[in-house]
Amino acid sequence: MQIAERFDKIVWRVTQKNQRGAKKMRKIVKAVAVATSLTIMSAMLAGCSSESLKEEKSEDYIQEYVEAVMDCSYKGELDPYVENTDADEDDAEEVYEACTQYYAKEIMYLLDVNYEVISEDILNEYYEFGKEIMMNSKYSVGKGKSTGDDSWEVIVKIQPIDMIALCEDELQEYADSFAAKYADLDTSSMTEEDFIPYEDEFAEGVLDVLEAAADNIEYGDEIEYTVEVTEQDDAYKVSDDQWNEIDDLVVGMDNYYSDSE
Repeated sequence: MQIAERFDKIVWRVTQKNQRGAKKMRKIVKAVAVATSLTIMSAMLAGCSSESLKEEKSEDYIQEYVEAVMDCSYKGELDPYVENTDADEDDAEEVYEACTQYYAKEIMYLLDVNYEVISEDILNEYYEFGKEIMMNSKYSVGKGKSTGDDSWEVIVKIQPIDMIALCEDELQEYADSFAAKYADLDTSSMTEEDFIPYEDEFAEGVLDVLEAAADNIEYGDEIEYTVEVTEQDDAYKVSDDQWNEIDDLVVGMDNYYSDSE
């Protein structure tokens, strides 16, 4: 195999409509990015004890809870999260790191950057890039509305960021030039370790394109998403599946995955 075969046409794969396999990979990436178990993460994302709020206006709290989780996850605003959940500051920091690293790894996966082998320094650069982009997230959280004795709805309005769409042509141009640069390199006797410098070079070049595009962030059309909050085990909660969907909407990742067969 020649190295050109490894790195050519990265964006072509991203733009394909048949993404059933990518949907499965997305779930794997999500699990890898969140270092703790889903059980622990679910506990971190739970709201304050509902028993302690019986004398308060729960519908107002529901809005504050959802907003606090989103602000912590995307913008690193820890204090409101700690105040509105049963978590401490370390838990809040872990949620923020997990969410931003998840986004960075999804970007890397979609653009064929092998985050399992690239250097730690480059990986951390991607993590920092993820934080910078998510800091620009745009959303607003509406008032909570009771839908039953133990359930509420909140409308979240989101203007998605789509980094890949911002620089799709530039990404493909870079991929083509990288493949051409090493078109004559015979990799038949190369080991996995021999590939790492090329993986690093490729990863750095992709990041350069993304960072240049980040100076001109644009947003998609506003999306309204209904968040369902329920009382479980004497606490207010939103399901993991809904948080995953909100994550993808905020950064435009829903464009690249489909549940269709």
